[in-house]
Amino acid sequence: MIHRIAFRDLFDDDADTPRRELTVDPFLALQRAEVIDAIDTQNGEHAILFGRRLLEKIITTGKGRRAVVLEVEINWETDELERLIELAALVKGRCDLEVTPICPSKPSSSCLPYPAFW
Repeated sequence: MIHRIAFRDLFDDDADTPRRELTVDPFLALQRAEVIDAIDTQNGEHAILFGRRLLEKIITTGKGRRAVVLEVEINWETDELERLIELAALVKGRCDLEVTPICPSKPSSSCLPYPAFW
């Protein structure tokens, strides 16, 4: 199951702007997520913040499985990535963000941004 939320849904920075109606509770989704994927709204690049071990296991074994994925839309030109890293570490106990790619070889559609879970 994949949920997608905007970064602003996690923080209520602008008290004058009413929050939009969401189909999922952002904090509950963050707590339940097995994979947290930050997606840059400007260029579509992905950064796995949590769940890297699960993804690596799926890639190395070739066995997909269902997982709860939370995609968070962020603007990397702001401090949103840093704030999301801190939040993920607080809620999940760690952050898996690394500079090295998840795929050990040349990336393919089977491993970007994460492999099929089913």
